[in-house]
Amino acid sequence: MRNKERYFSILQDYRAFAEKLSVENGKVKKTSSKGAHYARFLLYLTVLYEEIFQEDFGPLDSFVALKKIMVVENLKDFTTFNREEHNFYSATINCFSAYLTRKQTRKEEFADDRLNFNLASLTVADEILISEEIKEFQVDNLERPKKILYQKNESYPRSPHVSYLAKIRSNWSCELNRRHRTFISQADGKNFVEVHHLVPMAVQDYYQYTLDFTDNVITLCPNCHRLVHLGSYQERATAITKLLKDRETTYQQHGIEINQKLLLSFYGVV
Repeated sequence: MRNKERYFSILQDYRAFAEKLSVENGKVKKTSSKGAHYARFLLYLTVLYEEIFQEDFGPLDSFVALKKIMVVENLKDFTTFNREEHNFYSATINCFSAYLTRKQTRKEEFADDRLNFNLASLTVADEILISEEIKEFQVDNLERPKKILYQKNESYPRSPHVSYLAKIRSNWSCELNRRHRTFISQADGKNFVEVHHLVPMAVQDYYQYTLDFTDNVITLCPNCHRLVHLGSYQERATAITKLLKDRETTYQQHGIEINQKLLLSFYGVV
């Protein structure tokens, strides 16, 4: 099979990731062969796309590939087809979404850390200046920006105005649990919180429009921020679902199509 040779290294990497993710989520034991099944079904999906649309699938290791596979998933007969294979195709797609996000997260996490550090360093004078600038600040439905290079690493830019406005809206509170208090920041005398893009910047390639808008930025105490990234399967699922429910209706206004299933896959909750 041509695609098997063409995508061999990516499929091997995806297979290892799928196995690891299944263990992390408590779905299988360490001796499972689920990763191999996922890799095989992912390969089948690329072939299925080519047969249906009579065109080359193209590179596999990209969010463009995920979009193509999701076109197949949305076809009329896919539900029956998927059910006959015990839902392995849909599970494979969700896992592939998590795989692509995890790889890109490594490149974007430095920008996230830098953003939170810069926001934490703002003095009262800095905040007054930004607050004045925000009055003239508009970011609705901006096209996806170009990546910028910082310390030999490319990532999408984050606007401090966008994230600072998110802090104002939440009144410097943890949006997962507003009773969570941290400490009073030396820089500005306010309760310390961190910002987090609910639809991760790591999946910006999936979308035409920017993900760096205030409705997509949530404020969390450091503990809840780590929970969203590193918590158990169930804790992350509960937290992410709650945060999306609180603002789900706002995304279409910014040209962003998102639902619970897709968002959870971005976080590796599949």
